[in-house]
Amino acid sequence: MSLRLNNHGSAVLTAMILSLFVLSAITLYSMYGWFRGRENTQVLTRQKALDYADAGLNDALAWLRRPDAGQQLRPGNNMILSVPRENGSSRTTLTRYDDAHRMYISADAIGYYDLSTGDATDPVTPGQPRARMASVHATILFTSVSEYVAAVNSPLHIADGSQLGTGDVYAPTLIFDGAATLGRAFAVDPIDLGPHPGTVHMTGMVQLNTPLNVATIDSFSTRPLFLNRGTAPPAGGFSGLVPEPPPDAQGRSSHVYYVPDPAGVDLGAWGAGLTVRGVYTIYAIGPIRVHGDISLADKNSWVALVSEDTIYVAGDGSTLGRAPDVLSLNGTFVANGGLQAEPAVRPATPGNPCALTMTGGIVGQSLNTASVWKTAAAPNNCTRTYTYPDNTYLGFSSPNLYLPNVSTLLDYKITQGRAVPLSQTGQQPLAHQQ
Repeated sequence: MSLRLNNHGSAVLTAMILSLFVLSAITLYSMYGWFRGRENTQVLTRQKALDYADAGLNDALAWLRRPDAGQQLRPGNNMILSVPRENGSSRTTLTRYDDAHRMYISADAIGYYDLSTGDATDPVTPGQPRARMASVHATILFTSVSEYVAAVNSPLHIADGSQLGTGDVYAPTLIFDGAATLGRAFAVDPIDLGPHPGTVHMTGMVQLNTPLNVATIDSFSTRPLFLNRGTAPPAGGFSGLVPEPPPDAQGRSSHVYYVPDPAGVDLGAWGAGLTVRGVYTIYAIGPIRVHGDISLADKNSWVALVSEDTIYVAGDGSTLGRAPDVLSLNGTFVANGGLQAEPAVRPATPGNPCALTMTGGIVGQSLNTASVWKTAAAPNNCTRTYTYPDNTYLGFSSPNLYLPNVSTLLDYKITQGRAVPLSQTGQQPLAHQQ
């Protein structure tokens, strides 16, 4: 028996064969697309988990700047910060080193991006769904602003003969011009111990791989803490004798005066100065202008000035009186813009002394008093003296002094979850990538 195909049958068979080839190609392409799509999903979701891990680490850095962070995370202890996020979460474990190394904190942050095919369980999201996971590890330097006699983000010279007690010093570039005594020295560049290194005495020297984040007073994380705690400024302003905020119904003082005026606040106008009784912080969302001495009623008293802007020492252009040529300031000065002396002609002639004396600490972007209290060699030249409070200043070490902390990454690495080389992601999880 033989089978013959006419032209029509041949065309039908050819069409069927071609259809099979096309269908096979479509199937193969669909399978390729499915596997490629699954691969892209894994990459994208892994990267999303890494983003959440980084977010958890950044949240931890912000939390550590809270004034009460050191009380909640004691040396040798640990704690966990969990934050729900869109379709996922982050979970960060902070472990503070022992008392001898209390300024170091180990941070392990895990990010979870919820996905039914994930390889982990999200412990924060209700129901604990399956999730893609990524993790990072970092070491954080954690210090209180009260530990510094000076911490600025500009080069700093330590004058010959400086006696700074146990106060720490930080600057990206730190130069000793001669003999000095101090606590710890922190710098990014190699520390220059000057012409006589053997005369520089300190309790420790730390070279950092990244600048300290000293400008951390912001309206998002810092301001609400002081606003919720703070008391309105005294009716008479901050001149003359000003005690700490009055006690509440439970007999407790807030120890914080909160100044909400963006124009800032003036202290000791018209040469009246400010005398501090008790322990308190003056928090201003605007600049703070100092017109006279800041003195203490007794050694149980202390004041901290905290500004989201800058702390100025009033100069010749002030409408409320310039600060005197002989000026004494006691307190902890913390401002994003640092401490700046406004322009003023301060003569250094016999019979007209010119001296700036500061007891306490300065933390901010920069310190600029040298351009006004000049120490050029001349009869009766100006002098500048900075001193860190010793243990007789009981108010300085009071637990009621409400001050933020400094938290900065010392190192950072991804421990799990980098889906593709970082150069292909178009982003850096953190500036301190190792």
